[in-house]
Amino acid sequence: MKTMKTYLFILVLLLGAVGLKAQSVADQQQVLQLCINMEQVTAHFTIDKVGVPLTLYSRTGPAQLLPGLQVMSRGKYLSFLSNATFNAIQPDEYFTFSTVTINGSQANVVFSFSYHSNTAPQVVALNVTLHKNNGIWTITVIN
Repeated sequence: MKTMKTYLFILVLLLGAVGLKAQSVADQQQVLQLCINMEQVTAHFTIDKVGVPLTLYSRTGPAQLLPGLQVMSRGKYLSFLSNATFNAIQPDEYFTFSTVTINGSQANVVFSFSYHSNTAPQVVALNVTLHKNNGIWTITVIN
């Protein structure tokens, strides 16, 4: 019985790994890149006195993101933080990715961008559907 439980546990781990691997780093990177560069989000980035945006952060959310993602907006890489680091830094502006699902040529991303506007916290919440055609991802629906 113990051996059966061990095999079942290994099978569950392998299926989870296969599902996550179906979402390649390149696909996740392109999809997230499109999402963080949406005008609905970039309009709220804080710019410093010399015209450079502040560092962009992403807190660990429910979505499973692959390691090694290099996503950039306005010359700044998105810095993916663990919850412990996020709580220590407590950035004023950050992304939280709730869902990142990529199945072949379809993707869905549910995320939010939190920021401060005149010291009042604000959140832009978006549900984005994307389609991949000839290797290029495009946003098809925004809710």
